[in-house]
Amino acid sequence: LIFFSILVLLKNSAKAGYVFLITIIIFTLAMLLWINAPQQIAARFSMVESSKASFAETLLGGRKLFVDKAVELIKDYPVFGVGFGAMEFVYNRQYNPRILYETTYYYIDHLHNDPLELLCEVGYAGFLLFLASSFIYLFFMIKKLSKRRDPFAVGVGIGALSGLFSMCVHSLVDFNFHITSNAVLFFVLAGLGACAVSSQVKEKGEETLLLRTRPVFIRGAFLKFAVFVFLAASFVYVLKGLADPYIASKLAEKNKGRPGFASLKEAARLDPSNDKYHFMLARYFIERIHKNRDKTHIYAGAALGELNKAISLNPWNGYYPVYLEWIKKEFSSEKSSVS
Repeated sequence: LIFFSILVLLKNSAKAGYVFLITIIIFTLAMLLWINAPQQIAARFSMVESSKASFAETLLGGRKLFVDKAVELIKDYPVFGVGFGAMEFVYNRQYNPRILYETTYYYIDHLHNDPLELLCEVGYAGFLLFLASSFIYLFFMIKKLSKRRDPFAVGVGIGALSGLFSMCVHSLVDFNFHITSNAVLFFVLAGLGACAVSSQVKEKGEETLLLRTRPVFIRGAFLKFAVFVFLAASFVYVLKGLADPYIASKLAEKNKGRPGFASLKEAARLDPSNDKYHFMLARYFIERIHKNRDKTHIYAGAALGELNKAISLNPWNGYYPVYLEWIKKEFSSEKSSVS
């Protein structure tokens, strides 16, 4: 809101704008006092004196080691990076020390810093391209806003820029753009702002992109059929997306929560992003090994594989790593089965 107010003042330095800005600042300070922010900030930085943590470690929220290893990755792949989506696998295989702070296991899927993660994945070449496109867009918006007088167009344009600014600031401490809905929202905001500041209304009516381009098959049976197929496919896709997890949960509840191998396998297939089913499969394999009293059975490797899938899907579950270490210790006599 403060950023929004500043943009409004740059566009129109009215007295009411200054009053609005001062009001927003007062309410912001009041909110910070209400949530006791000064004491929280002081407590966080007092950790530097009361523990072995450095100032940088405290400032980065315990992620300094992750950042240092990411910098090593960038140095090893400087030009084009490791590829979109590959940072997670390359990082954990080559740079993640696995055991941090003596007792805790970390699987790093994101760096909680989108610009740094982007630099790891696309290198300096891709990152400079991203920066160039961002500055081009910002220059375009400022140039258009400086010429517009329509309050609606100016308001939507400044509002869109404020939203983009907020997401970019937040991405310095989180992985916003690696969450699909946030990335879509970001580009929707960017497109909405660009359309608002570029809109033109003529005497005969509003000129739209559709009227200017006049695409082929805009009327007639072909368009109706295409729209029908698209909507039908979308409906089936959404319905399947809702039905599969429900069916999977019912399969996992069979026999009072102790389903057989076929049911668990089908549940994992229907809802592959649910770590619970992979963990249940791992436990099933362990039970079969104990029942057969054969620790060298191939089920040991299968149990380890399913547990690794569960950890990759939900690295925040502290029980999975403990179970993983137990499996490795329990079946260490046959390393080939659990490697």
